[in-house]
Amino acid sequence: NEKSKDLIDFENSKSFKQSDVILISNNFFSNNKIEEGALKNLELFINLYKKNKKIILTSNANHYSSKRYKNFYNITLFDYYLLNSKPGQKFIDANLSDLDIEKINHFYFKNRNVKEIQEINDNLKTISKKNNIKFLDKEDFQCKIKIQICYGITNSGFKTNHDPSHFTAEGAKFFGKRIHEIGWLKF
Repeated sequence: NEKSKDLIDFENSKSFKQSDVILISNNFFSNNKIEEGALKNLELFINLYKKNKKIILTSNANHYSSKRYKNFYNITLFDYYLLNSKPGQKFIDANLSDLDIEKINHFYFKNRNVKEIQEINDNLKTISKKNNIKFLDKEDFQCKIKIQICYGITNSGFKTNHDPSHFTAEGAKFFGKRIHEIGWLKF
């Protein structure tokens, strides 16, 4: 098998040459289905580089579904909550109460797409075990399962996602702090 131009460019990049660790983070869930081809390519990628680099595989990010709210399909759960609970309130608002923040984060917990994401993550865990590489679960920093919250909003009142699975700039900063606080990347 010949390597693709993308792989050759990747191997020749300064970042690759200077790295000891490759952290693989990808969204294997698209258009409400599992991307089987991407999972197969993942195994090929791991086998190509695991001899020379430490590889860490991360879970699929949580996917928050607003599909059950058909009239509001193209907005986030955060926006949906504000539209229905706080008429007239701005979509990004640092003046939400602690109770509002708690309710929004619980709303995210209840509306995460558990079944499909768990199936993907089970596949990813199997791949990591088979290849003897570290697996990190993103839900560890995105949620607190014991108290039934997933962070759809920062402590300052800004939404963390701009669609079902991608972080806003404020969300990325917030989750970066969470990752540091819980030592998620310590291995």
